[in-house]
Amino acid sequence: MTRLPEDLAIRILDGSPDAILICDRRGIVRYWNRGAERVFGFPHAEIVGAKMDLIIPERLRARHWAGWESAMKTGLTNYDDGQLLAVPALHKE
Repeated sequence: MTRLPEDLAIRILDGSPDAILICDRRGIVRYWNRGAERVFGFPHAEIVGAKMDLIIPERLRARHWAGWESAMKTGLTNYDDGQLLAVPALHKE
């Protein structure tokens, strides 16, 4: 059996046209792919290490963070497997 390349996962994430971001428990962006750069307008170097507030509309932040805290505590969200998360967001411009 042929072994898969060790960097296969990151190549798939980096090459996806979809915006993919990974945040830590505090909501700090730890991974941001090219799709996210295109969708949100923030370059990787500017957003990795920053809080997600850069892309969350101010009027929705309290609701977002309440849901975030609940999901972090319980491990449960309102999204089932395969359901697309589509929410309002901010673009850099």
